[in-house]
Amino acid sequence: MVSKAKNAIEGFFAMLFCGMSAITLSPSSNYMSLVPPRGTSITKEGWQLTGNAMWEAVNKAGSNIGRKG
Repeated sequence: MVSKAKNAIEGFFAMLFCGMSAITLSPSSNYMSLVPPRGTSITKEGWQLTGNAMWEAVNKAGSNIGRKG
């Protein structure tokens, strides 16, 4: 019984210390450099991609109109 409790406590502390070692207060990577300063650029790029996809779909559908297949 004591052995199970001791193993459980040791396992808990091992998990705790492994988890703490993965967390740093000063990360080595600057992930904010990948985020644009303004959200409008993200929106503009998204609409551009949507517009391009729609344009391609319309052109593809237009070239198939009247064809018998």
